[in-house]
Amino acid sequence: MHRVMRYVSLGLLALVILACGGSGSGSGVPGSTLVIETDWRLRGLPGGGLSQRVSLLDARGIVVRSLAVDSRSAEVESVRIDGIPAGSYRFTSTLFSLAGLSGTAVGVLELPIQVSGETRLPIAVGAAAASVQVLPTTAEITVPQSTRFYANQRTSSGAATFSPLGAFIWTTSGTAGNVNSEGVFQSSAAGSATVTVRAPNAQTADAAVTVRPAQTQTSRWTVLVYMSAASDLYPFSDLNVNQMERVAGNDQVRFVVQWKQSRARYPSSSFDGTRRYLVRPDGGNAIASQVVQDLGGTVDMGKWPSLREFVQWGKTYYPAERTVLVIWGHGNGWRRKPDQPMSRAVAYDDERGSAIQIWDLKKALAGIPVDILAWDASLMQMMEVAYEVRDVCDFVVGSEESPPAEGYPYDAVFGRFRDAPTAPTRDLTKAFVDAMLAAPGYASRKITQSVLETSQLSALERAVDSLAAQLIMHGGALTTVIPQVRATAQAYTPQSAPPRYYRDLYDVCLKLEAATTIADVKAAAAQVRARLLEAIAWEGHNANSPGSRGVSIDFTPGQLFLNAASDYQQLEFGRVNRWDDWMAMSP
Repeated sequence: MHRVMRYVSLGLLALVILACGGSGSGSGVPGSTLVIETDWRLRGLPGGGLSQRVSLLDARGIVVRSLAVDSRSAEVESVRIDGIPAGSYRFTSTLFSLAGLSGTAVGVLELPIQVSGETRLPIAVGAAAASVQVLPTTAEITVPQSTRFYANQRTSSGAATFSPLGAFIWTTSGTAGNVNSEGVFQSSAAGSATVTVRAPNAQTADAAVTVRPAQTQTSRWTVLVYMSAASDLYPFSDLNVNQMERVAGNDQVRFVVQWKQSRARYPSSSFDGTRRYLVRPDGGNAIASQVVQDLGGTVDMGKWPSLREFVQWGKTYYPAERTVLVIWGHGNGWRRKPDQPMSRAVAYDDERGSAIQIWDLKKALAGIPVDILAWDASLMQMMEVAYEVRDVCDFVVGSEESPPAEGYPYDAVFGRFRDAPTAPTRDLTKAFVDAMLAAPGYASRKITQSVLETSQLSALERAVDSLAAQLIMHGGALTTVIPQVRATAQAYTPQSAPPRYYRDLYDVCLKLEAATTIADVKAAAAQVRARLLEAIAWEGHNANSPGSRGVSIDFTPGQLFLNAASDYQQLEFGRVNRWDDWMAMSP
């Protein structure tokens, strides 16, 4: 299930100009000007095209201007982008076979460019390439930073020309790092390297990289945020990073974010691809944090190895006395998404159609435990989920409900960590509960939040197993009781299709004790409640989810559960506990 979406008005990230020849917007506008001079005379030859989508991106990867340019009848066409601040930009253009950006994409051109005063960029469509260029020609970075190189082909007159999509082959030599298929060089050790690009015509060009040693510093807390925002939640990722910037900036609390967005799926996303940020202090609305690594467009955030690699990387280069891991995005509790049985669970990556399955979380975090694991995602505070991760963290934080799309108010939560960084971990986790209940605008929404102490989960599991045994033993006498409990216990997103049967475990036991006269069942349910109270460190909910006590459990009727029984057996809870045996026969 999604975090609950409440759409907000978003400012335009790009100004779109339709240019049909001539000089474009004219002169007299303050600032610098980029003049794009396109030679269309060979547009009909192989490799030619009739229109191009031009974009100018700033150093943060945000689109400053975007233009659609048709060839029309002009042989050489000049289009001006006026009124832009002088500085460094990334120029990109995609060439289309037909006018109006239609047909197929037949070529791409991408290069860094310095704009100052009136800067001219000559482009030739359909012309033969005489050389290949890689930019920048040199780079100096520090482990674990990355830097990106761009390749473009040039005509004999020096004009840039288009290349087929994916035409360049990147390689590297030396021991300082490696380059990927998009020209992104990832440093791994101090030293030097040579990055080489090979063009379709077999010509090559080199760039030199110098990598300085890593400079690590141990903080009190490092908060690792795995932000899978290649989904309809993308607008709220900018909001949350801005909140982090308000409480970052000292050695007490440090935020490190792996953040993915996808303009292919969501064109208004603030950037495209996957980046790793070290959050910097800032009080404004723009993202001011440092991009430490640009991982390009190849990362699948819905795969558990991506999570593992990020946590290993974050703990290596940003060590801390204590660590929080926040998994951010859509969640569906322990289950795959019902209407897409081969994909969804948590951390949806819509670009790839993937999500991390709950039974893969232990593999993702094995050997790299964290102090606090927090779910900024829907429906994740379940018995089945918490038991799966009990050995890789001390506390599990999350919501039984689908929380607001805005997610955690990070400044309110981690302001307490900043102000009392040496306080006991258990005490600091209460900030998640308090901040969600106090967040402006959340009072009218369904808010639940709890903190589970993982050292108590084995005792809770044994109590649930004993309750399952009693339900199995007395199943024949409970044929009317169980549907009544299912219908009245606190439910979470029951309106989904097909419906989920996630119910608050404490409330289930209360309702069960009230509805049956079977002493053994009543006693077993009471034991579950007692163990729950020992496992729940903190819990809070508002009046919109009144029966919530901190942990939900699957309570699906037997015939419907059979469709998910094989998945349940992949969970550690499903393998050691008889709850699924009971669900398989439950009325």
